[in-house]
Amino acid sequence: MSAAPDPVATEVSLGPRIVSRHALTPTQRDIWAAQRLHPTTPLANMGKRHRIAGDLDPDLLAAAFDAVVAASPVLRSVFASDERRVFAEPPRTTEIVACDLDDLDRWCDDRIATPIDVTGCCYDSALLRHADDDWTWWLDLHHLVTDAWSSAVVFGATATAYERLSLGATPAELDAEALGIVDLADVVVEPDSDDPAAQRRAAAWAADAERWGETQPFGPYGPRGPRTTEVDRLPVPVEASALRSALGARYRSVSEEFSLLGVLAAVVGALAARAEGRTSMSVGIPVHHRTGRRAPRVVGPLMEIVPLRFELCADDTFATLIERVQIALIDVLKRARPGERPPGDVDVVVNVLNARYGAFAGLPAHTEWMRSGHVEPGHVLRLQAYDYGDDLHVEADVQRALSDAGWQRALPGHVGRLLAAAIGEPDRPIGEIGLLTDDDLAALAGLNPPIEPGGARRDVAAHEPVSYT
Repeated sequence: MSAAPDPVATEVSLGPRIVSRHALTPTQRDIWAAQRLHPTTPLANMGKRHRIAGDLDPDLLAAAFDAVVAASPVLRSVFASDERRVFAEPPRTTEIVACDLDDLDRWCDDRIATPIDVTGCCYDSALLRHADDDWTWWLDLHHLVTDAWSSAVVFGATATAYERLSLGATPAELDAEALGIVDLADVVVEPDSDDPAAQRRAAAWAADAERWGETQPFGPYGPRGPRTTEVDRLPVPVEASALRSALGARYRSVSEEFSLLGVLAAVVGALAARAEGRTSMSVGIPVHHRTGRRAPRVVGPLMEIVPLRFELCADDTFATLIERVQIALIDVLKRARPGERPPGDVDVVVNVLNARYGAFAGLPAHTEWMRSGHVEPGHVLRLQAYDYGDDLHVEADVQRALSDAGWQRALPGHVGRLLAAAIGEPDRPIGEIGLLTDDDLAALAGLNPPIEPGGARRDVAAHEPVSYT
């Protein structure tokens, strides 16, 4: 009788262990839906590159970021079947690669243009070595696991972990409390529909939506082109010091960020009034929900976009319009709560990013915001202001479909003219402010026949019909 054959050894491959599952927040549901509609587009990549100078230990930085991910369930998450699944271990670690400084922009442009596959990992971390004392830490977090404030929290927590590890701490000692971070699931709770206060807020939002009606599409430059996710990131000309002075004096309010948000929203409304004859405006404002003791330390997307609605009057000056916008803004912020999404869509978003970056573990660092060139297709304009420690910047992400004639690239100049008037001529009627830039006037001069001697010329608002005989 022959002996039984030896059993054949079979290699068993086990997938990452999932330790918890979570329902998506309203903000995550919106981001997830948009990403699924455009799976090959980097709609929600939130990339930053941090130039770090000095004697940086690359392996220690990689270990520090691993420690932050290990302490943060939302960073260990993947997304599938409309739920968030949390891995037991970090799904990916930090690459360490050599990169010539001349190739840095190209490397970053290629990386930010690559959509993050959130079914496998929600971040992309790499440390680029340019020289022994010159580094760039690339960190791209998907919007499903972060917002602008949260990205700065992750940066700060990684710097803390780096310092602690350099002093002899072990990764096991670097839990969330030691790193000063709070998990998203610890602060976001399902809204209680039976709560009388929540019911009053919901009724107020509904009354607003009924009063203002459907949002009128933003179209200062005539017919739109086919909808797209592609945007041009265009700087808005602004005198930063003069703007800061106005925010601290004439337009002073709760904070500089709040004042700036009101000014920018009013400027967009003024553009709509001048170019379209609007009598009301609705813009989306991101409410960051970062007040209180724990919320400022949360890793994850607490931000929600809510509609800010205000009237536009024919005799408005920027002084009167901005005051009206600030009153409406205070009312919105008093009602906004995490998870209580008010009704109403918006196609213009005004955002003031108040995240702060600085040195990395005592080493000089400079942070740059990298854009993918794509946004959610429902947003034709995102007007954004930020200061990452160098100066105040105002930029416009303008959807290429905003004008089928290519006029969308003129928008930053028009916004800049109105912003300068808000700073320097707050009591001048908005209808009297010259909107056209020198480039606009030169373009128009080439289209119109010269005026004959003794001929008449009449200036009219852009939305009024004009005929020449």
